[in-house]
Amino acid sequence: MPTYPTQDSIDKYWDKDEYKYCINNVFKATRKLKFDIIKAKGKPISEDIYFEIWFDSRRKIENWTH
Repeated sequence: MPTYPTQDSIDKYWDKDEYKYCINNVFKATRKLKFDIIKAKGKPISEDIYFEIWFDSRRKIENWTH
């Protein structure tokens, strides 16, 4: 939720139950993902991974990452 950088802004614009529902579903959908550790000279390289997701009309998460 990059557009809501502080807990106060989340509290202001999101209903608590709605927020929990969203976070829990994203967690469930991404929990089983596994990533390889990329190393350079034997040391792991830090890497950021971004997802763009959307809930469809059936409340199923869709991957919108391009």
